[in-house]
Amino acid sequence: MDEVIIHVAPVLVGDGFRLFAQKGMQPVRLDKTEVLEAGQIASMRFRFAG
Repeated sequence: MDEVIIHVAPVLVGDGFRLFAQKGMQPVRLDKTEVLEAGQIASMRFRFAG
């Protein structure tokens, strides 16, 4: 996997969960490459750092 694209909208669903959290897993470092906003919705593109 080279990039991660995250779409954010103001909707609450349950308690939520961490996408990249597992026991013993190192933190994931990301570099933001693009942010697009349309009203209350945002799309963000990240490249893995390191």
